[in-house]
Amino acid sequence: MSDTKPTAGALRAAKEILDTDHQLAAHIIDRETNLAQLEADSKKLREPATCNAGHKSNLPVALWDCPVCTQLLRDKLKEVEGKAGELADIVLHPPFKSKVLQEEHLLEKARALESCLESGRQAALGGKAE
Repeated sequence: MSDTKPTAGALRAAKEILDTDHQLAAHIIDRETNLAQLEADSKKLREPATCNAGHKSNLPVALWDCPVCTQLLRDKLKEVEGKAGELADIVLHPPFKSKVLQEEHLLEKARALESCLESGRQAALGGKAE
């Protein structure tokens, strides 16, 4: 056995090999960990979908927008449009001579519009639109 000391270059090379091995090991661990998550996500995306309101479909979730919820949202949008139109008509063509009655009527319609908007927002966020 020789008593020669390793050169600085040899020490650097050995350190690089160790660093590379650690990086490779970390990469393999990350890949294996992510692989399990990817498999679970892939399986979930292939399963038949159920929307947040409980409507079921035969299509995978990745390909499906719930037609029931979509129609409910369209209906809510039409309702909001109608209420906004009523509010605009009241502003443009006041139905009452009295300012107090006009303001009360306007406030009532504004509250109805606000309520309609809130229920539409809840439906869009996945709550039941009904």
